[in-house]
Amino acid sequence: MISIGAFENCIALTEIVFPNGLTSIGSDAFRNTRLTKVSLPDSTTNISQYAFADNPNLTELDLNKVETIG
Repeated sequence: MISIGAFENCIALTEIVFPNGLTSIGSDAFRNTRLTKVSLPDSTTNISQYAFADNPNLTELDLNKVETIG
């Protein structure tokens, strides 16, 4: 799990590789970063609210097998 607000306001963050086995992403985890692309592993099934909010450069989002958002 990636914790609530783990990378919030990390404006230097432009890319990230998510590990296999990641099951969930907490609220605001990547809020206000500069990510451009997100590709989640098949193991990720839950994304909490606002996890990727306020990311003006995010143009590609691959949710794979996510079942719950919010």
